[in-house]
Order: sequence, then structure tokens, then C-alpha cells
Amino acid sequence: EGYENTMRAYHQAVTLGAGMLELDVHLSKDGEVVVAHDQHLLRLTGVDKNIRDLNYIQLPRLKEKLNIDFRPGEFYCDTTVMPEQRVFARFEDVLKTFPDTQVNIDLKVRDPGLVEAVNTIIVDNDAESRCVWGSFSRETTERCHQTNPNIGLIFSMGRVLRLYVFFYLGLLSFTNIKETHLELPLPSIFYNEKYRSGTTKN
Repeated sequence: EGYENTMRAYHQAVTLGAGMLELDVHLSKDGEVVVAHDQHLLRLTGVDKNIRDLNYIQLPRLKEKLNIDFRPGEFYCDTTVMPEQRVFARFEDVLKTFPDTQVNIDLKVRDPGLVEAVNTIIVDNDAESRCVWGSFSRETTERCHQTNPNIGLIFSMGRVLRLYVFFYLGLLSFTNIKETHLELPLPSIFYNEKYRSGTTKN
């Protein structure tokens, strides 16, 4: 429905009633927290570089025709969107632009500097109560919690597995759970029309 991780896409989501924005973040060479799913820019921009190796102002625009990460073989293209609207958002701009929206932050790489930078932006914008953060990486998620326990915490992959084991062993009620949010990914196959409710076969 829009170019991923752009301010235009977030505006559209909030306008349509999204109560929470989910986004991924990376650190640019000059210390900007950049909203992007991929660290490597090739899929999104056609440029064979990493976000961490470029200053924010040097980041290329998203390609006009973009393959959709979670739907292999499918593409998104909107020729009415101007090139200047196909730019990576800064995390700080997202928080400032949508002050009443919950934000789910996935720190995509193991980088203590990224954790510190994200925390500083959240605190400076008085957004601890409306943010949740973490990573599939247990190490990064633990660092998030240690850095600021006042921000909601996502389960890391290891902690999700632990949650299931403790549940089936009947030990969950005896365990301390510091995480506040559990994400359940939807496998891309279920985007296929045949799995959608209300569809009929001829």
C-alpha cells in the first residue's frame, strides 16, 4: 500500500486507523537512527552499500519499483509518488510527527550504539510510555532492557521458545516475565488468496 518505511506510508497507516507503527532501525555513519528493514541497501535502492557506511544525507532514494520483502515475487510501484517522497525516514521524525501513536521498534543489528541512540530519542521525546523495543537477538533485547526498563519490551526469539516450554510444562505462573509484548509473525504463505476467509472457489 506504500513505499516501506517512508513518512508517506506512516501517514497513510495512521490515517487508516493504525494504533501502532512497527518499524526497524539502523544507525547511519553520522549517528542518525534510520528507519529501514534492510541494513544493506541493494534491494531497496539498487546501491550496493550498507546504511552504517553512509551519512544520512547520502542515503539513496528507494527504487520506483520495489519488490515486497514478505511477499516474494511481488512488486510495489506508484508513479504518482515523487522521488523526494521515497526517502528513508528518521526515527526521531516518526516520533515527533505521530505523538499519539504507539511505536514498536525492532533493532535489527547488534550495536550498543544503536540501543543508546534509540533510547536517547525516546527519552528526549517523552515517549517511553508509547514505545516498545527489542530484537530477535536475545543479547540486543537484554541490552535494551538494561538501558531503559521503562520502555516496553519485545520477546526475543530465545525467550519466545522459553515461554512455550514453560507454558507446556505448567511452569509459566512460577516464572518472572519482564517482556510486555509478544509478536507472532505471519508466514508469507498465508497472504495467498486461498487462505483468506470469505473467499470462494469457482
